[in-house]
Amino acid sequence: MTVGSTKTASQLNFLNFNNCNVIARKITLQVCNVNFRSPPPTGEFKFNVDNSAKGKPGPVGCNGVLRDSNGHVVGLFFCLIGLHDSNIAELMAILKALKLFAASPYTSSPLIIESDSRVALSWVNSVEKRPWDKWSILNELNSLRITLGTVSFKHIFKEGNDFVDSLAKYGVNNNTSFSAWW
Repeated sequence: MTVGSTKTASQLNFLNFNNCNVIARKITLQVCNVNFRSPPPTGEFKFNVDNSAKGKPGPVGCNGVLRDSNGHVVGLFFCLIGLHDSNIAELMAILKALKLFAASPYTSSPLIIESDSRVALSWVNSVEKRPWDKWSILNELNSLRITLGTVSFKHIFKEGNDFVDSLAKYGVNNNTSFSAWW
């Protein structure tokens, strides 16, 4: 796949969309050098999350892609979440990833969440760094984290999140939401 090429979801065979029991309309994504980082260790799952914002504050979307230890995509989401800043959008992406994972058949497995937002990850990992106005989101996130058991958070550079970034931009540009796992 070349940088700047346009692919439809049905053309993304390397992500195993062709065997999904998901009903979705044709989605066209601008793919910019698809570059997933390494898959998670055997028996674990990894969610790459991101956000897309049009202004600060402005309309924002968040999204995530869940992969198994073979690197296969087994779930994804993208959604428009309203008028917020990018930090709230990144927190919402993490929260939605945890909610989708909690509703999946994989909940007994360890989960790694990768984000390119050092700010959001610092709030998730350190109670002392949390702004007071984000506590309700962070409390819900903590509750899910405890319920799921083994959940870890890792920083990833933006260059490793290209496909996830494309999903976020699609959601915010088309005022639409979608989530599925298989």
